[in-house]
Amino acid sequence: MAASTVTEGPAQADLPAIARLPGDAHWGWLRRGWVDFMTGWKASLYVGLAVFFVSVGLVSLLWNIGYGPLVPVAVGAFIIGGPALAVSVYGVSARVEKGEVITGPGQLFARMASPGQVAFIGFCLFIIVFVWARLAFLLYALFSGQTTIHNGAEAVAWMLGTVEGLSMMVLGTAIGAALATLAFAVAMISVPLVANRKIDAMTAMVLSVLAVRRNLMASLGWAFVIVMLMAISVVLFLIPIAFVFPWLGHATWHAYRDLVQDRPAL
Repeated sequence: MAASTVTEGPAQADLPAIARLPGDAHWGWLRRGWVDFMTGWKASLYVGLAVFFVSVGLVSLLWNIGYGPLVPVAVGAFIIGGPALAVSVYGVSARVEKGEVITGPGQLFARMASPGQVAFIGFCLFIIVFVWARLAFLLYALFSGQTTIHNGAEAVAWMLGTVEGLSMMVLGTAIGAALATLAFAVAMISVPLVANRKIDAMTAMVLSVLAVRRNLMASLGWAFVIVMLMAISVVLFLIPIAFVFPWLGHATWHAYRDLVQDRPAL
């Protein structure tokens, strides 16, 4: 099924066209993302390893200072902020697209078309993460009746072995899913878009939401893949994230390239 292009809204003439893709388009993004990762691994793996060590350090810190129950929130926050954190990976994919040979991490730092707009989108994602974290504290206080957070085995026993703990997990998961859905919609293609062309962040986020809406099946499939790969990484003590994170970053670049028409390469 060939892609078609559509635009919507009052400012159609001012917006780049958004393609309508098959519902299984996300598998193509993953396949081409993996090709980019293997081609540019000398640069991309540095990003993956940095993300791995930072993630392990953050989880260890939360656990050791008594905030163990907030580890799932931290994982969710990482997923939300991933599109902004992967901006250097997009640059590697752009270089691969132009046929450049990737020789090392020095090629991670591509010149961005709109760095201030990338920062603004990152700030918006940070606000969503901040709201999620504050709500997590509030839910814990409401359901546990205390402000001192359980830690270690005590935390797991409380969350899984009490009605209050299970209720907090259910409600917290629902709220987190709603915030994650919002973040996914506004950031699916907006970060690589503003990194690659002169466009303001608000327009890019609107285009991202439009792309999700016009390609709902492919977007849902893409979101499912992201969640599953991240879940596997968590279960395996975050080790796979060194490969998963740059792979998803490369795949996101290809999602942008397929969805946004009439766009120059970096």
